[in-house]
Amino acid sequence: MKKISTLFLLLAIISTSCKKDEQLAPDLSGNYTFESATLVDGNILDLTTTDLVILNATTDPDATPPNSLTLQKGESAATSDLVDLMLSLSAPCTDLNLNNWQYAINFKSDNVLAFICSSENDKSDDVGTWALEDSNNTLKLNFSSGLFEGLSSIPISLKDVSFADGKIKGTIKSFPMMKDLDENINDVSNIQLVSFDIVLTK
Repeated sequence: MKKISTLFLLLAIISTSCKKDEQLAPDLSGNYTFESATLVDGNILDLTTTDLVILNATTDPDATPPNSLTLQKGESAATSDLVDLMLSLSAPCTDLNLNNWQYAINFKSDNVLAFICSSENDKSDDVGTWALEDSNNTLKLNFSSGLFEGLSSIPISLKDVSFADGKIKGTIKSFPMMKDLDENINDVSNIQLVSFDIVLTK
């Protein structure tokens, strides 16, 4: 009897210790706006450079190659503009002028991911799912998008993610970005995979 009591005591201690070590998942539900992106690697498939090169993105004939936009690791302003544009294409906005598009990313409590066109009466479209993994260190997003018609869904993982002061911060290891602005943006062959740090604000 004493051995059985001791066994139950040990099990209770182990169970309590495990519960203390478990990290409670933060409540991410709500609307988030894109705040910033900082380039980490411009083409993760090219081991010779971390630069991001987008052809025909400028009219500068002296650029190398000509008329191309080249961003170096650590650049934020232009990277933010590009990521913002790519994300906005997932919103259900219909205004012919893309510059008028304003959007939010909605993390629903049932793990559904939606994009909201806040510039057009908050029209909402469920586009995929979100989930916390790896002891809440990875935020996994999976969504369909108007980014590239050849991709039925886009899996994106925010690694080393943190949640504080209403912000989601993490590093996206592979995000689809166009190679050439003169080519069809919906063509899968016009994709390069980019890595960047991102901040979303609630």
